[in-house]
Amino acid sequence: MAQRRKYSRLSIEIPVKCKILDRHKKKEISHEIISATCNLCEGGVCLKWPKSWSCESCTNCLAWIFNYSCTLKEEASLGESNKHLTPATFVQIQLDSPLIDSSIKLAAKVAWVNSEEEKDSYGIGLSFLKDEEDKLEELQEKISILKEEKSF
Repeated sequence: MAQRRKYSRLSIEIPVKCKILDRHKKKEISHEIISATCNLCEGGVCLKWPKSWSCESCTNCLAWIFNYSCTLKEEASLGESNKHLTPATFVQIQLDSPLIDSSIKLAAKVAWVNSEEEKDSYGIGLSFLKDEEDKLEELQEKISILKEEKSF
């Protein structure tokens, strides 16, 4: 049975700057993590999320001072590695592309995580948050224009 989606997907690769947010969407708990879109629509985005990122400039993380375990890391057979994101995690994304004609920064929530991994990344689906309405309207307008241009 075919899935029915509210919005059609636009297959497009745009670089995205991301930061993981706390559960209240107030504080950034990671530094900038570079990702890329797989597809984009008015309701959300699919990203290629990197399996590994540097911790050198994580913000609001004092684990190393107090000798706590980092909540974004886990022990693996080859040493420490980044944990996979889980559904309901909040992420701030910033889309910078000449295709959308401006920089748009908004918060989103992880809706799903694709367990089928590639070498350096795995897929995550983000749902845009309704409380980002002004930014969301701007992005939705730009996505609609891109879809029209691509259909010609």
